Amino acid sequence: MALRQKAEKTMLAEARRHWEWHVLKTCPGLGPIRIAELLPVVVTPYRFRSRSGFWGYCGLGIVMRSSSDRQLNPSSLWVPSGVGRGRRSGEEADWEDRGR
Repeated sequence: MALRQKAEKTMLAEARRHWEWHVLKTCPGLGPIRIAELLPVVVTPYRFRSRSGFWGYCGLGIVMRSSSDRQLNPSSLWVPSGVGRGRRSGEEADWEDRGR
């Protein structure tokens, strides 16, 4: 048996002894090896109120980001969409008022 296989077998046997193993097994996307690696790092997963908090702590959470904050105006020009911004003045504000 190769050293790596023996190490994985030993690591999994030790991880299965902890009741946290069974809690983490319910999380989709986490396999036995990943769970065995997380146990020594997280130690107490039950301290998180929700799965999303736990996943974020482990670096597996969903992050919402946008790479396209522009809209095509009637003149076929790309202008900032204004998402998350205050009121603008000028042609862009006038176009937004007519466009909606």
